[in-house]
Amino acid sequence: MKYYLIKLRLIIGYYEKHVNHLIQANNLDEAVIAAFEAESHHDDASLNESMDAWEDCGGEMLYKVQSSRELNSNEYKMLKLYI
Repeated sequence: MKYYLIKLRLIIGYYEKHVNHLIQANNLDEAVIAAFEAESHHDDASLNESMDAWEDCGGEMLYKVQSSRELNSNEYKMLKLYI
């Protein structure tokens, strides 16, 4: 199991916010999907056709990966205290 810090950019109409997720996963792709799933609010959420963003509410909410970083176990434990 690997540790990741995934930073997401959420675009909801004219509103935009940035969130961080600490994820344990086997690889980066699984970590990104887990971060999207943790942030989305509806069952119809999924990757868009170009596979570069996660769409929710029929496309009204858009989630994109701003950055991702693999962490070692000490970094993960430290960040887990604050995020």
